[in-house]
Amino acid sequence: MIRDQHILLLLIALLLGCFPLQASAMLDMDVRSSPNNQLDFSLSIDILETTLANANTSTRIKFRRIGINSFDVPAQGIQLGGRLGYAYTSQDQVSATQGLDLNGYYLGLGMRWPMVEQAYLKMNFIADYLYQSVNGSSGEQSASRYWHEYRAGITLSTHIQPVLITTGLYYEKIDATQEATGTIQETRFLDNDTKTQATLSLHYLLLDNEQVGLQLSAGSAKGISFIFQKLFW
Repeated sequence: MIRDQHILLLLIALLLGCFPLQASAMLDMDVRSSPNNQLDFSLSIDILETTLANANTSTRIKFRRIGINSFDVPAQGIQLGGRLGYAYTSQDQVSATQGLDLNGYYLGLGMRWPMVEQAYLKMNFIADYLYQSVNGSSGEQSASRYWHEYRAGITLSTHIQPVLITTGLYYEKIDATQEATGTIQETRFLDNDTKTQATLSLHYLLLDNEQVGLQLSAGSAKGISFIFQKLFW
């Protein structure tokens, strides 16, 4: 628990340090004062599952996330941002977590590097890190799981008005520790066997600065995500 609190405080500090905004401006989502800088703000809902394993066992974990994503977008150069939100997971294939719903939070930091910026084609290098901590209990049995998620890859986007189509290919690594206490006591160190992640997303432009999107994921984690995005400048 102490380690979780330290990581939470560190990530919050780094997240706030990524944005050259005053705290009140972040909370009020004010428009950026400079027309050359923008704030890319979105709400995402993820419905995903992944398979994690150690030397002896393999287990499928379903997880749901709802949270906010924010990126500072300068006129040129690298874009820095972060994510935070609520996480819910379930895992019925392991006796220690059978019937337990594990809830908690996630926090992450990200980087986007625009490599190609053309009218009908954009290419970005993406790198991000996410920390997730969940726990739950039922009767005498309790369990907790925290994991570190690393991802890096390339996205390609093309704009066919009013739809933005984006494909992505990533390397993704998940390191998880699962601890159970009570009737069953055990500690498992898990990671993902499949480390390739592919995505396809469609975003529909509502206004010049607003869009809604749907993303399909396959590989390391598979499932669907819903994205509601707004650009402030």
